[in-house]
Formats: sequence, structure tokens, C-alpha cells
Amino acid sequence: MSLIKWNLTDIPSIKKNNLKVFSCFCCGGGSTMGYKLAGYTSLGGNEIDPKMANIYKINHNPKIFYQSDIRDLIEKEIDNELYDIDILDGSPPCSVFSTASTKREDFWGKEKKFREGQKKQRLDDLFFHFLDFANKIKPKVILAENVKGLIMSKAKNYARKIIHKYKDIGYHVQVFLLNSKYMQVPQARQRVFFIGIRKDIFDKINNKELKMSFKNQIITTKEAISDIPNSNKQLNKSTKQYQLWVNTRPGKNFSDAAMKLWDSGSYFSNFKIHPNLPVNTITSGGSIYHYDMPVKLSSRQISRLQSFPDDYNFSGMDSKYICGMSVPPLMIKNIALELQKQIFSQL
Repeated sequence: MSLIKWNLTDIPSIKKNNLKVFSCFCCGGGSTMGYKLAGYTSLGGNEIDPKMANIYKINHNPKIFYQSDIRDLIEKEIDNELYDIDILDGSPPCSVFSTASTKREDFWGKEKKFREGQKKQRLDDLFFHFLDFANKIKPKVILAENVKGLIMSKAKNYARKIIHKYKDIGYHVQVFLLNSKYMQVPQARQRVFFIGIRKDIFDKINNKELKMSFKNQIITTKEAISDIPNSNKQLNKSTKQYQLWVNTRPGKNFSDAAMKLWDSGSYFSNFKIHPNLPVNTITSGGSIYHYDMPVKLSSRQISRLQSFPDDYNFSGMDSKYICGMSVPPLMIKNIALELQKQIFSQL
């Protein structure tokens, strides 16, 4: 199995470490795959969106799975095996904290119909419900991933409340801002990780603080996808998209070119990749274009840039949406290996 080119069928051959993990808001299973690549046993996950839940089950065949609101896990009876896990993993929906939204504060404290779960709900309190569930099952470690925007500007108040919540339920917590491009992923994706260690476990490792510093060699887009054929659906030269592609430098989004050409239009999520750099952060919307040909990246190319396996079954759904909503597997693999070394091997 190569560093970036791998398949789900490779996982059974990986040596297991007897550590168990369960993932909430599991989406397409980016975290699940990362833990499996690090030798952990994934018991399964929780996901409210029925389409995402179906894709997760198709690709990961979970032992335990709940297609439900996180609050249902707090209130209802759950599988006994979840009371004896090593890591509770979670990626609470984060669009209301994203800095890509210029009106993000408008959604704080309010119900809205978000795509995450296809129901009217608040997203800014889901992190706290996740920690309530953690308090119910008391895992040794709680790992939660979110957008960089959660620790920026006015959102810092939410981050402080999250840290206090970790402490209130009996966990020593550290916060890390990590970039996937240094973690064997050909993508510049900055994410915040809240890692809480249960206080009795923290005492057993002599109150030693975690260190999360990754300096792996950067993988470029060209290195990552050069073996995957490009789409044969080239942009029509008479379209605005073609003109934007021509006038946009590799590694940049289409916004600047749009302003120069038409002085209007929002093309922030549409960008042209750079051959010698990692791809920009893959989001759930917009389009990604090749640096050398006026074509959108194929599903397999986007999947590879997210460090998803080549045999992942997207089941007809938009690969960019699933990848944009998921954690890169190799990002979690790197963290999971450090948790094994710095915590679990010491117990």
C-alpha cells in the first residue's frame, strides 16, 4: 500500500492494536478510515443524514450504527460495548463557524434547515450535545474535529465554553490547529482538534501533555493524481466558466478573475489546482478545475486529494460534497498513531 494510493481492501491486512473507537457525525467515514489505517477497531458510528448513513454503511459495514440525532444517543438505551471504548470521535457540523460565510454569526443560537441532516435544527450547540454523550459513556479519550473558524474572532467564546465543558465532565483537554498538508494529505486543510483525556487516564500517563507536530513531506496535486485520467468533458469556450478558467492562475479561486471580467459573481468555491502545491481546502460546494486542461476534476481525483481510498463507493452521490464534509483519513491516521504512542502504550 502506497502513501496516498490505497484501497479499503487493504485494511484487513493492517495489524490491529486492540483499541476501539466510535464516531459521531461520521458522514462518509473519513475518521473511521483513518483509525482503521492506524490499526484501531471501529465499532461504527452515528449519522443523522439518511443518504450519508447509507454510504457509511456501504463502505464500512459497521457493527454498531445509529441513524439518529445525537440527542437520541444521550436519552435512549445504547449498545453496552460503547461503555468500554478507547476513543469517542466526532465532527460536529461546523458550517455556522466557517469563515467562508460572511454572515456566520447570524446563524448562532437559531434554528435553520441545514443540509447537514436535512432537518431544521441549531448547529452551534451540537458540540455540547456530543460532549453530553461522551459524559454518558466515559471513553478514555474524546477527539473532536472542527473548522479553524471556531477559534477565531467572536467564535472564540464557543471554543472557551467547549473547553470548560470538557473539564466539567472530567477530561484534561488540549486544542490543536493542524494542517493536513503536513500529514501526508495532498490538501492544505486547516482543522481544529479538541483532544480530551479522562482525568484518571491522564494521571496514569503522569499528566504528560500531548504533542501534535507533523512535518511530513508535502505531496503535490500532480504527484497525487497524475495516474488518474482526466475528465473528457472540456468546458465550452463560449462559456463564462471557460473564460474564468483561462484567466485564473493555478492555485487560485475564480473570484479575482470574475471581478476583472464581469465585476460580479461569486466564485469563491471554484478554483484551479496548482500542479506543484497541495490542493486548496476541498469544500462541499463549488467546483475544482485541472491546472492543464479546462475540465473539472473527476470523482476519483477529488477522492485521492482527500486521501480517500480508490475503491470508495460514493453510491451516485457527489464526491466533492462527501469529501468536503469528511475528515481526510490520513489526517486522522497520523493523530491516531500519536494517541496510541503517547497515551495507550503507556497504560
